[in-house]
Amino acid sequence: MCSLEIFPIYFRLSLSAVELSNNQIKTILGLVGNVDKFRNHLIELAKQKLPNGTTQARVFLEQLENSTEEEIPVNYIPSVVEALFDVSEELVSQDDESKGILDFDNEVIISRCISRLLFQIDEISRFELLKKIILQGKALPIINHEIATLKEQQSQYDAEESNYEEGLLVNAQHLKELEELTYQNSGKK
Repeated sequence: MCSLEIFPIYFRLSLSAVELSNNQIKTILGLVGNVDKFRNHLIELAKQKLPNGTTQARVFLEQLENSTEEEIPVNYIPSVVEALFDVSEELVSQDDESKGILDFDNEVIISRCISRLLFQIDEISRFELLKKIILQGKALPIINHEIATLKEQQSQYDAEESNYEEGLLVNAQHLKELEELTYQNSGKK
């Protein structure tokens, strides 16, 4: 027997209030060619509260994290990563904080999206992009989170392995440079 309260759910043919349709995702990703529009749309998503208390930005970030490599052309990856860093502070909402043991907050989801996107471009391009973002001095919390993640990633690899750097986002020398830049920039703020 089914409860009268949830009976209509059995026959619903639409998405729940906490999902974005494929068309909505494609529309948002279609904006990556215009970084300002993409950035502004992300900020708008952060303002849209859902019935469960989270924001549309969180829903998009979760779906972005699970997107396929074909959905964002490689030549737009730097723009998308830069936009995510630029608006990360607006996307990190108290409403979107993790609510359970298996839930991640938006900062972690943003960081994972950034890492996943960066792995699609070569190491030199990743380093140069991260360097540029750090020098711009925006989003220091997410930059510090990303540097900590990179340091942790490198500490997990054994330096004796011949190809250990292939699995890293940036090599040891580049990480050292990024850390120094981050330290210098955080002192300016």
